[in-house]
Amino acid sequence: MKKRIVLIGLILLLTAGGTGLFAKSAIGVSAGLPIGPGLAGSNVMLSLKIDSFPLLLGLGAQLGDSANIGITADYWITNPNLTGILNWYLGVGGYLGIGIDSDVQVDLGFRIPVGLNIFILDRALELFLEIAPTISAAFEDPVRFPVIGAQGALGFRVWF
Repeated sequence: MKKRIVLIGLILLLTAGGTGLFAKSAIGVSAGLPIGPGLAGSNVMLSLKIDSFPLLLGLGAQLGDSANIGITADYWITNPNLTGILNWYLGVGGYLGIGIDSDVQVDLGFRIPVGLNIFILDRALELFLEIAPTISAAFEDPVRFPVIGAQGALGFRVWF
């Protein structure tokens, strides 16, 4: 419970401080699509984007009988306009997934996010749909490489 409160406090601090410290920042939520094994850590992730920092960061966690934690970091290569408010993006990134139940499983991989996004409400709200082909190593007994998969997400980010 303490960890959850600290995480929420950190996100709020970054959001409140982001308007003064950074040109523009966004916090969002995404849900995994039924493509491949899903998002790293859980099928729900928080995301953080700061314009002055080149990476879009994601954090997912699932706690219960077992614990799963996932982290993503993506660099967008391009985000051009298609038409009107519709844009597309292409990036490269990586992810780390850690699962703890009776054993510990670690997945470390690369991803290529490709998606559509729109900005509405004077660019204060971004909606997105993304598919990211992945290649990873699963560090379990035995180690598996390469593990080919895909991650998909549907979500939104609020820009401050």
